[in-house]
Amino acid sequence: MSDVEVGRDPEHDTERDAEQIRRLIARLVQLYDRHRHEEWIAAYLADDTVLAAPGGTLYGREAIRAEISKVPDDGWRAVHLLGKSAITVTGTSAHALTDVVNVKVTGAGGYAVTGFGRYDDRLDRGADGTWRLTTRTRTIAGAAAPAAD
Repeated sequence: MSDVEVGRDPEHDTERDAEQIRRLIARLVQLYDRHRHEEWIAAYLADDTVLAAPGGTLYGREAIRAEISKVPDDGWRAVHLLGKSAITVTGTSAHALTDVVNVKVTGAGGYAVTGFGRYDDRLDRGADGTWRLTTRTRTIAGAAAPAAD
C-alpha cells in the first residue's frame, strides 16, 4: 500500500512526484547540515517561501538568507534524521508531513539527541517540473508553536 494520497491528475505520475518530494526534503536537510546554505536557498526554495518555527517566521528568500547567515559553520557537527514523509499530491501542489530528530556531536566526542519535531511542508511544482518548498512550519516537541500572523 502506498503512503501517498493520490489527487487525480492524469497529466502527472503522483508516485514519481512523491519520490521527487521525498528526495527534495532529504536534500534540504543534507545541504543545511553541511552549511551549503546558498545552494539550499537557490535550488529548493521558492522566491516567496515562508519558514515558520517557534522562534519566528521568515518571509522570502532574502529574509531566510539573512537569518541563515547567522548560523556558525563549525563543521559537520549535527545531522537531521528524517522519518518517512506522508505526502499528498494534488495537481501541481503537495503537502508533506515529516518527523525529524536532531543529533549533535557532544564536547566529549559522543552524540546526543538534541530535539525532535515535525516538518509540515507545502510544495509547488513549477512549469519546469521542479518541486520547490513554498511553506515549512517546523514544530519542535516541547517548544511553543509558531505564532500565527
